[in-house]
Amino acid sequence: MRAMILAAGFGSRLKPLTLSLPKPMFPVLNRPLLEHVLNYLSSQGIQDIIVNVHHLPDKIVEYFGDGTDFGVRLQFSREEEILGTAGGLKKAQSFLEKETFLVINSDVLTDIDLDKALSFHKEKKSCLTLVVRQDADPEKYEPIELADDGRITRFVNASLKNP
Repeated sequence: MRAMILAAGFGSRLKPLTLSLPKPMFPVLNRPLLEHVLNYLSSQGIQDIIVNVHHLPDKIVEYFGDGTDFGVRLQFSREEEILGTAGGLKKAQSFLEKETFLVINSDVLTDIDLDKALSFHKEKKSCLTLVVRQDADPEKYEPIELADDGRITRFVNASLKNP
């Protein structure tokens, strides 16, 4: 399995901190957020990883290099213009289309059992599986509705929910 880490964003909600440091490089326990994500992916057996970069890309590329020091094989997809999630995936298509792949944000710290998620994905013969979690405060996020079998039946646009 391969992975793509989405790391191209501006980190706008963290300005002015992100004017000089991209959000994936923010330290958490003395290591960049992105390093924690790489360690997680490596612990789940994922070694081939592509990271899209745009905002202050050299800070990320220079720190992580080819990934050898982190036990993974890294490639970078530089976006001259920010492409968004779908555009970033399209640009990385030749890397991703070789096998099943995971997409994860560079600021997500998780301990999800990927074997369990992948088994679910294969069992359901899905073309796409979205891993979500229940939140105590669903108003903060775009809520979804699930069927009893786990299928997403509806994305609820939070901005339209309470006009």
